[in-house]
Amino acid sequence: MFADPYGTQVDWETIKSISETQAIDLWILFPIGTVNRLLNRNGKIIESRKRKLNKFFGDKEWFDMFFEQSKNEKLFTADNEPSFVKTTSFEKIALYYNEKYQTIFAGVAPNPLILTNSTNSPIFVLYFAAGNPRGAEIAVRIAEDILKKR
Repeated sequence: MFADPYGTQVDWETIKSISETQAIDLWILFPIGTVNRLLNRNGKIIESRKRKLNKFFGDKEWFDMFFEQSKNEKLFTADNEPSFVKTTSFEKIALYYNEKYQTIFAGVAPNPLILTNSTNSPIFVLYFAAGNPRGAEIAVRIAEDILKKR
């Protein structure tokens, strides 16, 4: 299967359902540019956006992976909420998502392809995940070869 979602429209539950068939191999374009733009530098993400990211990643752990509490104690908000700082990078986001695939698919190519625009900014990451445990090893080897031919 090849998935080319519009933005963050493919929820983690959909990806998980695909993996549970153990019959579908998945190529997916992950919209890393979109995801990075949704992650405000100060960690102040509106609730509706947080819910969307929770569904997209399938958990709330993404926040702790991509943000750290500010070490400057003076950076508290008016209601004494701690302040956060974005500490992630395109590579860290891509690695996090690839590691999530490894938890549900029989095999995952370890070398996803980062696709950039004309100014060399990452916009997508192409991942491969094998669903069938019996064919996963050979499928991943073939995908690894395809992904490094860019």
